[in-house]
Amino acid sequence: MRKKSNGEGSMYSVQRNGKTYYIAQISAGVDKKGELVRKTFGSYVKSEVVEQMQEAQFMASKGQIAVIENISFGDLFYEWLFVYKKQELSHSSFERYLSQYKYKILPFPISKAKIKKIRTIDLQRHFNNLLSSGDLSPTGAKFLLTLIRGFYKFVMEEQYVFANPTLNIKLPKVAKAKDEDKAFTAEEQAQIFSSLTDDIVDLIILFDFGTGLRLGEIIGLTWPDYKNGNLKISKQYTYNYSINDLDDMSMEHGFSRLKTDSSYREFALPKSLQKLLSKIKISQNEHKLRLGEAYNDRDFIFCDAMGNPIERKRPNRRLGSILIQCNLPHKTFHSIRHTFATRLFENGVDIKTVQSLLGHSDLDTTLRIYTHVTEKLKTNAVEVVENMLSI
Repeated sequence: MRKKSNGEGSMYSVQRNGKTYYIAQISAGVDKKGELVRKTFGSYVKSEVVEQMQEAQFMASKGQIAVIENISFGDLFYEWLFVYKKQELSHSSFERYLSQYKYKILPFPISKAKIKKIRTIDLQRHFNNLLSSGDLSPTGAKFLLTLIRGFYKFVMEEQYVFANPTLNIKLPKVAKAKDEDKAFTAEEQAQIFSSLTDDIVDLIILFDFGTGLRLGEIIGLTWPDYKNGNLKISKQYTYNYSINDLDDMSMEHGFSRLKTDSSYREFALPKSLQKLLSKIKISQNEHKLRLGEAYNDRDFIFCDAMGNPIERKRPNRRLGSILIQCNLPHKTFHSIRHTFATRLFENGVDIKTVQSLLGHSDLDTTLRIYTHVTEKLKTNAVEVVENMLSI
């Protein structure tokens, strides 16, 4: 009797509990002992069995069925990250993707589930568990789902599966932050100023309220960037992990190019910030004299007592503690940049000038802030008119 080659199969039906049950079998190659391996599918719905059989026949014809049947979600996700995504992502983006895998996928049962057998309900259960345990916020869930959908795009293109289980995942709605929530009010800004000290991180916060620089741009400032009262933005300082494996990571940091061509800019500093930089320079010179060769002189404007650049998490942490101290709503360091633009618009500075100062390549980004501010000013104007009409 002739042995069936890979992909050949048969289909038949039997009666179960008075209903027709459809069964299909195909040859899926041989095991290590040379024995024939057969895959069996069954359902009361004939079309489902036909679809499963056709899919398995296609994989068997490519010699992939044995591999696909055994590969897990976690293993394939890891391969996708390191073989495909690492080549196209920036260091910071890849670090974020890897962190999601390491903390939101790898420790959980979904990681060990066979990619071939994962259904929508399995992924939905995974998200539900992360959300209910507090391991994932609604915003974090949205990002993780986007990441997994990107993974499944690859999975389907490579024909590991033919149906995408991510399409019907349901997540809680994420409240979109309003533009007015992104900036500090003038009153909140005054409260923050009253809490600042002469610590170098506090001076970074103060300096950013007067310049609206991105955090990496501030940390990357060196003394040659400041001349005759003008500040030149031509680089940023970034911290990235060099990642070869989950257990083979090292921190790399240094100067890098700015975000866009528009980010390269030069502008005059107000007198108060010029005085602030003079004060910082005097303090640094004192540290150099006191420490001698132990001082790591790399010309950073904002550095620690040893001359090293400020670790990028410190300004965010410090701002967070000030907001708690002042009983103000949580905002990130980037909100200071938004606040800088808001104060300029409130005081009549034109859109193109604000765009240039911020280094926005897209005018729409600047316009979104402007639109909110002008709406607020119109409301204030109505109140002024109301007061004028009061008798």
